[in-house]
Amino acid sequence: MDARLEKARQMARSIALRRYHNHWDRETILCDVDSTVFELNLTAPPRATAGTLAHLSVRRVAIGRHFRPSVRSIGKGWQDKRAKRPKYVQLHIDLTELVAPGGNPSDIAAFALDFTDWLNTWEGKKRAILEAMAVGDRTSEISARHGISQGRVSQLRREFEDSWRILQYDSTN
Repeated sequence: MDARLEKARQMARSIALRRYHNHWDRETILCDVDSTVFELNLTAPPRATAGTLAHLSVRRVAIGRHFRPSVRSIGKGWQDKRAKRPKYVQLHIDLTELVAPGGNPSDIAAFALDFTDWLNTWEGKKRAILEAMAVGDRTSEISARHGISQGRVSQLRREFEDSWRILQYDSTN
C-alpha cells in the first residue's frame, strides 16, 4: 500500500470521527469514507495530496456521492441533511455559458447538477473565493477582497481544479 493512501486513510478516518462522533451509523460511514479514499486514490492525479483525498472522501460521503449510483442510492436521510445545510446565495451566472456551444443537452444538465452539488461542498471563505473565481474575478481582486496573497489564490485554484477533476473523472468511470 502506498504512503499517500495510508496517510489519506488515517486523515479521513480522523476527520470522519470528529464529524460523525454522535452519529447512529458511524461505523458504516467510516467504512464508506475508507472505501472512498481508496477509490479516489486510484483516480486522483499524482500531485493530489493525502489531505485533499481525505477531505474529498469525507465530503463525498456527506453528500451521498461516495459510490456510483448503481451501488448506493441517495435516500431520504441525505435530503434531510441537505435541508439543514446553510442556504447559500445562488450564483447569478448562466451555467450553459460554461459548456461548449452546441453541447449535448444531457451533458449541460449533468454539468449544472454536478457543478451545483460540488459548489455546495465548499463552505466559508473557500466558497466565497470559489464563487469569485466562477464569475471571472481576477486573482488580484480576489486576494485584495479576501485578505490573502495572490499565491494563495493560485494554490486554491489548483485545489479547486483537482477537486473538480477527481469528481468528474470518478463520475465517468
